[in-house]
Amino acid sequence: MLEVLGREWPGAGYFVASAWGPRAQWLRNLEVSPRAEVRVGRRRFCAEATRLSEHAGAEQLQRYAARHPWAYRLVIGPLLLGRRPDASDAEFAELARTIPILLLRPSAAEGAS
Repeated sequence: MLEVLGREWPGAGYFVASAWGPRAQWLRNLEVSPRAEVRVGRRRFCAEATRLSEHAGAEQLQRYAARHPWAYRLVIGPLLLGRRPDASDAEFAELARTIPILLLRPSAAEGAS
């Protein structure tokens, strides 16, 4: 399962989370070869995947929770934490340690489309 956390500007990339953790096959494939084809709606582009640091991942999770509080409280928290989330800095740091967060950015040759 892959969750889009948000969009990067101006690079027009996407922040994504591996909800099933570091053993997800798509994530393992990107760790071996960070090039991917991304499709979002009608948009399609070649991308380079970069795994974020735990700190940067926690920031993206915090932004996601602020934009989508219901999804965070009712789905992300109980599913991934096994409890009702409190949206604390410590909780976002805990999630970022267990949920890989990546940036899928259009390849240099691709440019932002």
